[in-house]
Amino acid sequence: QVAPNFTGVNHQPAVIMGRHMDLGEACIKWVLFIMNILVTLAGAGFVALGLYIKLEAKGYEEFLGSDFSLSWMFIVVGAVIALVGGCGCCGANKSSTLFLLVYFI
Repeated sequence: QVAPNFTGVNHQPAVIMGRHMDLGEACIKWVLFIMNILVTLAGAGFVALGLYIKLEAKGYEEFLGSDFSLSWMFIVVGAVIALVGGCGCCGANKSSTLFLLVYFI
């Protein structure tokens, strides 16, 4: 079905994943997908930074001199961020309510 817009020109709704969407819904879906890719990459960056501190910059942790391990904090926080971003990315791409529920919780 073709719906006329205010100028009288007919346009086709976007078809994404076999489902008709209007332009606003499709735009929000792609923005959410791209932002979650960036969040996942940031989480992976935190994991990489934690691994670098743990393996190469041992003097930095000795400088802090406490039981607080900065490298493990970066690794755990980065893994959680990457997991949440990945759930949001998959949820936005596949319109999966389970992944979106995990993402929003």
